[in-house]
Amino acid sequence: AWGTGKIGNRRTSAIGSLLLAAQAGVLAAANNSGLYFTAVVIGGVSSGLIASAQYNYHLDALPDSERSSWLSWNLLLGNVAVLAGALAGPAIAGVIETPTALVLFGLLRLAVGLLIWIKG
Repeated sequence: AWGTGKIGNRRTSAIGSLLLAAQAGVLAAANNSGLYFTAVVIGGVSSGLIASAQYNYHLDALPDSERSSWLSWNLLLGNVAVLAGALAGPAIAGVIETPTALVLFGLLRLAVGLLIWIKG
């Protein structure tokens, strides 16, 4: 992929996370179909970047003997995270309203993207 070849898996993962933060911000501000579709495009690009780089970023740092167990745990915990987010997100949005929840989640994604970029 373009990103991984030019700047590496870590920074491509960070950019994907930062774009996910931007997507949440655009979605929070969306008051028309143009902004909504912009958020969808940003989300698609960011998901593509993360999907192409995240696993390789993690696997590069693991010894060969631990890769299969790491992948198993990663897939299991990733599914748990998706389920928890699908349950907690709407509940949080119900308490603090959807735009505020999207801004909060965007800020959390921004923090994760910056941590990946700076700390690795």
